[in-house]
Amino acid sequence: SDIHLKVGVPPVYRIDGALVRLEGPPLREEDVLDMLAAIAPPPDVEKFKKMMELDTSCMLGDSVRFRVNACRDDGNTRVVMRTIPMKIKTIDELGLPPVLHAISQNRDGQRQINDPRRAHRRDQ
Repeated sequence: SDIHLKVGVPPVYRIDGALVRLEGPPLREEDVLDMLAAIAPPPDVEKFKKMMELDTSCMLGDSVRFRVNACRDDGNTRVVMRTIPMKIKTIDELGLPPVLHAISQNRDGQRQINDPRRAHRRDQ
């Protein structure tokens, strides 16, 4: 579900929840920047060079879509790509409570739904 590109280590994939490091040489700064340039449009690459952070998306053909985050971590570039489903599941397909049907139809403002099991946490 994820691809992690970080300077100093080979690419890492998340497969069935586990991080799996590929065999091979560690990535260099120019490797990671070249990969970013291959998936992001030039204005986004320029934005990253100025802001040192970028949130964007990209598609591979018509079948795979990725959310892309690029940032500077410990002075080096890091890119994380996460797959996004092409078809968004419905409330029912996700097994969510039926009350969310009515809430999702509300068009007059933002709604925040909190998990009561985490209500005591300050870092929500």
